[in-house]
Amino acid sequence: MAKYVLCGQAQCDEYAKAELLADDLSMNLPDFKVHKIVLSNDDYDIWLKDICERNGWTHSKSPLIYRELVDRGGRGLYLGDFKSLEEMANHWYGFKSKLDSSTAEAVAKENLERYAANKKDNIKEPPIPVKICILGAASPLAYQLIPMFFGGCFGGKLISFTFYDTEDKLSILKGIEMELEDMAVDDYYSVTITNNMTSSVSDADYVIILEDIPATEYTECFSLLRDVNDFYKSVADAIRGAISDKTKIIINGYKACIGALLLKHYDVTNENITTVTGLDEQRVRSKLAKQLAILPHEVRHIIVWGNVPLTETAKTTLGQVRNHLGSLSGPSFFYKPVSKAVVSTTWDEDNEDDRLSRDKKIQILTGRDPQMSSALAIYRHISVLANGSDFFTMGVELKGQFGTEHGITMSVPVEVSSSGQVTVLDSLELTEDMKNNILLQNNQLLVEKQVALSEHQDLQTVLRHLEDALWRVVEIPSLARELEEKEVLRLAAEEERRKAAERQAIEEEKRRQEEEALRQAEEKAAALLAQEQMEKEDHEDEYEEEGDEAEEEH
Repeated sequence: MAKYVLCGQAQCDEYAKAELLADDLSMNLPDFKVHKIVLSNDDYDIWLKDICERNGWTHSKSPLIYRELVDRGGRGLYLGDFKSLEEMANHWYGFKSKLDSSTAEAVAKENLERYAANKKDNIKEPPIPVKICILGAASPLAYQLIPMFFGGCFGGKLISFTFYDTEDKLSILKGIEMELEDMAVDDYYSVTITNNMTSSVSDADYVIILEDIPATEYTECFSLLRDVNDFYKSVADAIRGAISDKTKIIINGYKACIGALLLKHYDVTNENITTVTGLDEQRVRSKLAKQLAILPHEVRHIIVWGNVPLTETAKTTLGQVRNHLGSLSGPSFFYKPVSKAVVSTTWDEDNEDDRLSRDKKIQILTGRDPQMSSALAIYRHISVLANGSDFFTMGVELKGQFGTEHGITMSVPVEVSSSGQVTVLDSLELTEDMKNNILLQNNQLLVEKQVALSEHQDLQTVLRHLEDALWRVVEIPSLARELEEKEVLRLAAEEERRKAAERQAIEEEKRRQEEEALRQAEEKAAALLAQEQMEKEDHEDEYEEEGDEAEEEH
């Protein structure tokens, strides 16, 4: 059996002629077999040099044709180029090629196209993982958060982590890397550990800033806000210019909204900065569901407003519930307003529980910070940025919506597209109380920022600016009327308390006088009794003396 090898350049006309001639021979001669190798110019030159050196041949053009000695082994029998194949076919088999140049050119073109397509199919494209950078990755919160990403919000895409923390915590990060390897999950790609914040954020799709400030340990706001400023200034200095404009920056922490303002203040120009406020929404949703005897996922549209975390930020005003048995009920997909499910009109105020107080309670009970619920809030936040949502609550930079200062960052309801584009839902109808609350928190954020930047060095200055901010809110006519009404009620209540205090004072004085008169009467009676006792004793003494004298006379 004769097996010939044809190798040549994809666009070579001579190779195309040799290929067609070999096909004709193999179709007409049962024992004639051919193996074809098509290469690019560069690859052919490398291949030709290698095979000629191994076999001791001299050949310099395309194609190269040789015969493999399949029945006897060996290095092969050199034949030559197309002319050599044509001469061999004519000499041994009496076969002459009938090809014209136009057919050869067409075959050469087809070879080139097929080669390009095959090469593309055979090239293994390098995987493009989702790149997540975590600043503060050695924290317990990060330890809870990291496993949540696997098999979750990225739809099975590979995930590449970059863990940043200070040098003294790199051993912790190494341990986390070992645990990730032990998990052997399908979507784990790689981990990079570093204590260089600048390099850690480059090329990241998501940068998660875990605020490393133990707010519960501070006793006054000045030190807290200035430490917040120092923290975010160091972050801004490290990532400024190194982070892509497309990177999504997610901030989680007790002063996340201030943190976003400070990053902007220190010239971090990224427009995709958001803050996690879902923890407050989760807590209100869970508490409401428990009281209504439904599941938390059956409550929606709980909105976290303003400067999180503060008391009374999560509101149920626009909230909805389903599967609640009440006077207004419907099928499982029917949602009704929270106001139709709860009896109290002051449910938000009666169930307020600011995050700091809640965290302290959990810390006392468990001996550690509440990390599970916070980690889930971060994961849900990133899941929405990755997949979109028609209604969610997060902290974003506002452009004057709801009457706020342009550039302020606070929590509001948003819509997120599937590409991660965030749009503020500023067409919602808000009550006057909600509008006023937003404006009040807007002004408070501005004052907190000034304190953080050390623009106010003493409490009196802060109070003066806060008072000015409050008066700006009071200038709103509707709020002014409401405050006047409340002031009338307050004065009436104060007058009633004054009169009640007067009545109580009169009653107290009367009771005191009665007690004094009773005491004096008791003292007088006791004195009379004592005097009578003394007189009685004197009479008895005189009687005894008279008796003694009578006995002596007798």
